[in-house]
Amino acid sequence: MCSVQRWLRARLERRRYVRMLFGVRQLQLLAHDLLVHRCVAAIVIQSMIRKWSVKKHLADMHHSARVIQVTMLLFVNIISSPFLKNSV
Repeated sequence: MCSVQRWLRARLERRRYVRMLFGVRQLQLLAHDLLVHRCVAAIVIQSMIRKWSVKKHLADMHHSARVIQVTMLLFVNIISSPFLKNSV
């Protein structure tokens, strides 16, 4: 009778251990998924900020180029003005 009880106790203990092991593995997987999602979120945020920064820099450069072009156009028009030639 003792050997049957011992066998049954060992069997139940093994079953509890396997359940606990499964639970620990599930928690580890959830924690890993959470960390992966955080890393992905950080990468997405960083790339969006980088993209915004580059777009802003390009827009500033295009604006500067337009200002230079308009200034040069006005300067050329002033120099080639017939009024300026008559007064000289």
